Amino acid sequence: MPQQQLSVVTYSIIVLHILYALPALGGFLGVELKNRSNSFFKRLKRFGYINCTITITITELIDRSDYELFRQVCSTSYYAPVAIGKGQ
Repeated sequence: MPQQQLSVVTYSIIVLHILYALPALGGFLGVELKNRSNSFFKRLKRFGYINCTITITITELIDRSDYELFRQVCSTSYYAPVAIGKGQ
């Protein structure tokens, strides 16, 4: 498989699954798990599964997911359901 296609497949399968869970779980990651995740991304890069121009860290992914979540909440087209109490 060509390098570009391998990088796209790796990003689609691995990185996007991690990005899916980060808004909910990113704040609970400890230092040890962040270091393990960063070393996993370094191994992906070393073995050629990700382009050499791309550097991915778990902190970067957490910041990206937090920004996207905040941007969606602040936009006018985002709908968040509001819980209404029964006592009212």
